[in-house]
Amino acid sequence: RILDAVPGLRLTADPSHWHVVHERFLDMDAVAGRVDHVHARVGNEERPQLAAPFDDAAADWHVAFWRKCWDAGARTACVEYGPAPYQLTGDFRDLWLQNCAAKDHIEEAFAARE
Repeated sequence: RILDAVPGLRLTADPSHWHVVHERFLDMDAVAGRVDHVHARVGNEERPQLAAPFDDAAADWHVAFWRKCWDAGARTACVEYGPAPYQLTGDFRDLWLQNCAAKDHIEEAFAARE
């Protein structure tokens, strides 16, 4: 409804938070064309940050969304993995390596398109 009410609204897409708030994946087609910048972190309906490796449905959804945003005009992205409470005990705990793994995942996903 907000996108309809404010036609010129531009977004920084951080869907990892949107999923947790709505407890579902959002309609990427309704949002992608409004995105200028992407916070590239994989999350799901239960938590905003999943650890590497990213080989599940949430990661597939995020890559598809990032591609739609890029195809629609977004030109910048950053990985955004943070400490607790985002990074849960038992996950890949070294944040530098986590962010590097996310960067590598994004580069591989986009290299496959070329």
